[in-house]
Amino acid sequence: MKIINSLKYLVISLLVFSTSCQDFTEIEPRGVIAANLAFRNIEDFNQALAGAYDVLQLGGYYGSTYSIMPDIISDNLKVTSEQRGFFLFQRDWGYSPSDDPGMWATLYAMLNRVNTVITRIEPFKAEDEQKHNRILAQALSLRAMVHFDLLRYYGISYDRNNADAQGGVVVVTEVLSPTALPSRSTVSQTYDQIYDDLRAAELLYADIDAPVNVSAGERHYMDLLAMKALRARVSLYAGLWDDAIDYALDVVAEVPLVNTTNFVTMWRDDTFAGENILSVHYSNVEGGFGATNLLWSPSNAATPFVGGASQFTYSDNLVGTYAADDIRFTTWIVNAPVDKNYDFIQSKYPDNGVNIFSDFKIFRTGEMYLILAEAYFNNNDETNARRYLNDLRAARQPSFDAAADGNQTGNLLALVIEIERRKELVIEGHRWFDLRRLNKGVVRDPADFISPTSQFTLDSSSPKFVFPIPQSETFANPNIQQNQGYN
Repeated sequence: MKIINSLKYLVISLLVFSTSCQDFTEIEPRGVIAANLAFRNIEDFNQALAGAYDVLQLGGYYGSTYSIMPDIISDNLKVTSEQRGFFLFQRDWGYSPSDDPGMWATLYAMLNRVNTVITRIEPFKAEDEQKHNRILAQALSLRAMVHFDLLRYYGISYDRNNADAQGGVVVVTEVLSPTALPSRSTVSQTYDQIYDDLRAAELLYADIDAPVNVSAGERHYMDLLAMKALRARVSLYAGLWDDAIDYALDVVAEVPLVNTTNFVTMWRDDTFAGENILSVHYSNVEGGFGATNLLWSPSNAATPFVGGASQFTYSDNLVGTYAADDIRFTTWIVNAPVDKNYDFIQSKYPDNGVNIFSDFKIFRTGEMYLILAEAYFNNNDETNARRYLNDLRAARQPSFDAAADGNQTGNLLALVIEIERRKELVIEGHRWFDLRRLNKGVVRDPADFISPTSQFTLDSSSPKFVFPIPQSETFANPNIQQNQGYN
């Protein structure tokens, strides 16, 4: 799939966004966005912010591509005989600068939307300072998340101190003009911007007019808790172990692990929060999670797991990591119909096309426990690393015995943490990045291939572990240097 918009022309997407919101903007007949958005009052920014949240549902972001790609290109999913060609270039690591799946353009379109809010809201602060703080805090948090998510795919490394002149992503803190030709920042500078936004947002959240999320059961907006979960995740990648621990502890103190009964409920009833910290909402109005049709498309709503088709399904290797009584195995994995040439189908995101639409979970308590385990381990505190790891394992697997099965140390403990992340976070957008930041290659089981292929392994040193900057972007903007191995 070729992307058709470069950063230089993402102003067009903002024009569409602005024109579709005529009730709160006034558009002058000129082509420069920076001069033609006229917000009338502070409430208009609430609606503008809603337009930024809409991007989360779009196909290139958490609506499908960004959330499923890390599992497709690693070892968590396998292709079935019902595959229709979607993401096969990526699965076989054959992507090139001309075959970007659209994530670059989608995420920069979102940056333009949040930057419209951030750069224009200050004159309205006097109208209602606390409402200003609530809106701006969310926009800054979203901007941090987008820059970080871009870095995960397109940055040359996750090293917080990497100062390669073209190693990070294009940091964008204002609405781009049609003539803008920005350069890539260093990895270090990219992190600097992410942390600047997170720190500023945290201060603003301390003085807001109303809760960001009106219901604990439906957490679809970036509040203080979600911002802390984001910071814990960012700090894990950056290797700032104390920071990751501090923020993850704040989150789990407020949203603890649930029992097995409530674990099932939180995947089947989106009005029940469970361990949810931030999710993308889907319903019979919005439709379902965009990757659902790739993972399992039911043919009959009354019996959704009897008929249907799956283009990707769980790899046998992944399924083999679960114990039989693991609640994740019994909740997320269903035996395939007998006429299929694969054994399992996913039910983590149930979607019968009628009244069951599962929200996509961006941040959950389970991830925070794994962040704590890994950060404590890297901080030379194996006691606390085992504590949080084993607490999660016990919550997910009733037969787990910490005394007998939870005494790992050293490299074995690190491996168990990695495996537990794989089991807990499948189809949530993590596996590829985990392998990359742990400097591990992809090793696929030949049994996970429906048809013969040689694409079993990818060495950790391969340039394919970093996605190429889209060709349309480098052609349009000579200031953006391509990642190594794609020139």
